[in-house]
Amino acid sequence: MAETKPFTVVGNWVGVMTGTTRGGVRARVKIRNGIVTGRILIEEHAFGPALGTFRGEENDGGLALRLVEYRSLAPAAPLSGILNLVVDEEQGTARGDWRTDIGTSGQINLRKADGDRWIWWFRTWSHSVRYFLRSRATPLYLGILLFVAAGVILDAWDLDPSALILLLLPAPYVFRVHLLTLFQAFRVRRLGPLEIQLEAGTTVSTPSLTDPMIRLDVLFVPRTKLMLLLLFWLRPMTREQFEQAARTLGVPESNIEVTLQAIVSENCATVAGDEIVLSDLGANYIVHLTRQPAQ
Repeated sequence: MAETKPFTVVGNWVGVMTGTTRGGVRARVKIRNGIVTGRILIEEHAFGPALGTFRGEENDGGLALRLVEYRSLAPAAPLSGILNLVVDEEQGTARGDWRTDIGTSGQINLRKADGDRWIWWFRTWSHSVRYFLRSRATPLYLGILLFVAAGVILDAWDLDPSALILLLLPAPYVFRVHLLTLFQAFRVRRLGPLEIQLEAGTTVSTPSLTDPMIRLDVLFVPRTKLMLLLLFWLRPMTREQFEQAARTLGVPESNIEVTLQAIVSENCATVAGDEIVLSDLGANYIVHLTRQPAQ
């Protein structure tokens, strides 16, 4: 009779993640020198695959992990986070909750799937390729163009006109944001037979997280923005009022303090005793959201 192997958290897991980030999940867990390392591939519905690396330790019946790296094509990614799992050895499952420094949170449900090793390697490899191509597409394509141009100038090779057309076909897509910015800056309305239409009063520019308004747009989830809006209307708010309003909006109990810390850490409010006071940046951001004069 074959012996049953003892259960271990080491290996591959599959499951789902719910909350502000939703999608299927594949995870691989390793333990070395008492340190647990987990890599989690999230098939995120909004921005595509994301890959997170967690480290921590085993505790009584579970794992306590902290986020050390997060790689995603989303406009902004968390710098830190917590993942707590309760492991059921009999069922071969793990359940828990997670939250990050940008106010996102939710639940995760996993089951052991050691037979999916090759699927794990294929998915992580394909994610790495997609992430590299999409995050480095512009400099990579520009480098190819410069390399080809240098070869032509130095007579290293001849470039056929049809090959040149094929080489330049991706250019309008790769440089679309840069082209729109130039068209608006120089008020270009026609390019040969093509007529370019830009909405009056709009500014086309490359998003930059150095702009505080854009940064807050990206970092704050909708419920955090609503809480900030309530703080703008009812300022100042007591902690009790803040917590009651958060529950009314459906913020999970475990995420109320995280929401407050996200607002405070971005300098949109300060905590003075039992009162939460909106800052000038917070007021300006609400004006940015509502397009109404500050009171």
